[in-house]
Amino acid sequence: AIMIKESNGASALPYAEKFVEQYHREFGFELDGRDILIDDFRVRGVVPGKTLQPPAATPQLGSPTPAGKTKAYFENGWEHVSTYNMEDLKPGHEIQ
Repeated sequence: AIMIKESNGASALPYAEKFVEQYHREFGFELDGRDILIDDFRVRGVVPGKTLQPPAATPQLGSPTPAGKTKAYFENGWEHVSTYNMEDLKPGHEIQ
């Protein structure tokens, strides 16, 4: 894959010409009569203004109360593990 960046100014070549130029620079020849397939493109957006501050850190709530226990198979064999109800888990809970 060859990435062609947009050029600013009067010297900007159309994308196809820039691709052929870059391809020739990298591989030393051109594939005449072949279509160019664009399979990916990237867009970068810049928004002027003040920089937003990240949100405050989530307070640590410790371990949630298990809803039950079950057996699960891991690398070292069967182990008893705690289970939790999804609606009881909150940001800041820590499960070990």
